Amino acid sequence: MGDVVPGWSLGDPTPKPTREHGRAVSDLREFGYCIIEDALDDQTLEGVRNRLIEQAEAEIESGIAFEDQGPKQINRMGSPDRSMQYDQIPEDAFSVGKGGINQRVWMLVNKGEVFRNLVTHSFMTPLIEFLLGKDFLLSTLSANIAKPGGVEMGLHTDQWWMPRPSPRKEPHIAPGDVRRGEFYGASNGDPNQSVNPPCACNVMYCLNDFTELNGATRIVPKSHLTGLQPPPDIPHTVGSIPAEAKAGSAIVFEGRLWHGTGANQSNGNRLGLLATYCGPQFRTQENYTLGVDPAVVEKASPELLVRLGFKIWNAYGRTGDPTKGYVNKANQILGEMRPRNGQSETSAYQTASE
Repeated sequence: MGDVVPGWSLGDPTPKPTREHGRAVSDLREFGYCIIEDALDDQTLEGVRNRLIEQAEAEIESGIAFEDQGPKQINRMGSPDRSMQYDQIPEDAFSVGKGGINQRVWMLVNKGEVFRNLVTHSFMTPLIEFLLGKDFLLSTLSANIAKPGGVEMGLHTDQWWMPRPSPRKEPHIAPGDVRRGEFYGASNGDPNQSVNPPCACNVMYCLNDFTELNGATRIVPKSHLTGLQPPPDIPHTVGSIPAEAKAGSAIVFEGRLWHGTGANQSNGNRLGLLATYCGPQFRTQENYTLGVDPAVVEKASPELLVRLGFKIWNAYGRTGDPTKGYVNKANQILGEMRPRNGQSETSAYQTASE
């Protein structure tokens, strides 16, 4: 274990739940994660939990539920079988009929105000800013319901897409060729070894108690500084610990930390709501400018619109003029144009469709 993650071994001290911002930042820096106690008050916790259960049950009833992590499922999230990429997996692969057990509920931005309110949580925002800076995006807002019988997920990072630094005299790693589950070897333990910065981070809201028995997220403390991707084998070949926390807590962990859903060996569901954020220059998991309900966009606060990617960042994300503040689907789309001969300069052009 020490050869893989220098400076940490099973049994070493790990972060304790805290409400102190300074302590949380220190834990993030040293361990790659922190645990925030009482992140949700009782009323908010109950509202979020009830809305999630209701939504999840309705998606099952409608036959559109996304279900994974079954022991007999050929394709599952975090599987070590890397023979298929996501665009090659059959659409019905993640279902009960194909052996799925756990349930994912995607695109929660569209599925309740109680979910949207968490995107701009006042205590979490400074922690995210510590990792990602003032400008950051929501990458996905989803739920992971680990159900009895669901197996553990392969260890992974949430910025697996980030090529690691390469020596000047070695071929670079092409960003378009990076694939999930690639293991880049063992750390040499050199404290001066270059590693990428955190470019993504997660806030996992515990909607009931997270325990080792019910599949609490498994993590490898201090793995965020290895600069490596973990071996994705199932069962895990690297020592990990369960991130246990009380209902209403939040587990904040950065994108380089090795982690994965634990196996639920209890007789009840483990409910987790996951807000993933990334730097403004990276592609988000969920496409909000295309997929958010227009009614949600219309009522969204300026802060939420920023997190959803509707604000232009240094000319990126524009649909035309880079000086415009926000993009909007209702904005006029400018297509092919032709000059109008003999017209005044102010009306010298028309669209090709005219």
